[in-house]
Amino acid sequence: MTVITSPDDPRIAPYRSLRDISTRNADEKFFVVENSKVIRRLLTSDCEIRSFFATKHYYEEFAPLLDARSLESAGCLIADEALMNTIVGYNLHEGVMALALVPHIPYFSENFRTIELPAVCLCGVADAENVGAIVRNCAAFGVRSLIIDSATCSPYLRRAVRVSLGGIFALRVYRTTDLASALEEMKHSRPLSRSIALETSAQAHSLATFPFSDESVLIFGSEASGIPSDILSVCDAVVEIPMTPLVAYDAVNSLNVAASTAIALYHWRNCVKT
Repeated sequence: MTVITSPDDPRIAPYRSLRDISTRNADEKFFVVENSKVIRRLLTSDCEIRSFFATKHYYEEFAPLLDARSLESAGCLIADEALMNTIVGYNLHEGVMALALVPHIPYFSENFRTIELPAVCLCGVADAENVGAIVRNCAAFGVRSLIIDSATCSPYLRRAVRVSLGGIFALRVYRTTDLASALEEMKHSRPLSRSIALETSAQAHSLATFPFSDESVLIFGSEASGIPSDILSVCDAVVEIPMTPLVAYDAVNSLNVAASTAIALYHWRNCVKT
């Protein structure tokens, strides 16, 4: 292990000022992981780890997993808690972090024949915490494929990874720049697949009675603008979560996208199990 004694040490540069709001997207090269539960899941995943940065207590706790990953001693960085707090810009709840390489994210359009379904697809979901919560929902309900468009933030941003509680390490992520075309092609090559848009609409089916299949792609849009019309036009169905009728301020007509994803996936799982 390498002991860090200065906040200016170049080896810990990627960990500095974690409070900064990141605008990086899915093309970024590295991501920072914090929280001991998430670190544990990272160390047992297939992700390539570049460095591990912790107090001595956490280094000793994670030593067996670090040895199993054959992480070189130069990649194990140790500092006291006061120095770590100075580096990252706020007091840590825990004194452990890691730097990992963002896995290659293939294009959905090149993999729709082999992608594991069901899949969740996000269109324009820009908030990292929403994306992290959705990833956690996917992992909880057994979804192993996530598709993101160019307007959706990377699920490998620090805040997204933290909120997912490491669920991102259980998913295969795909990217798309033309989802409508890819879904149209998938219809012809995988006739059992169904593209289902979760959207509030007068023509939408009720989620409570919709017959999901295990060959589904569930599509969620941003809370501001919803799912683009070209994507809706190629979907096999539009489904909405029933709401209490809107009367003055006593009810709302939509839910947060992360909450909607959890409800939809719960119904999907119950439907395919029966």
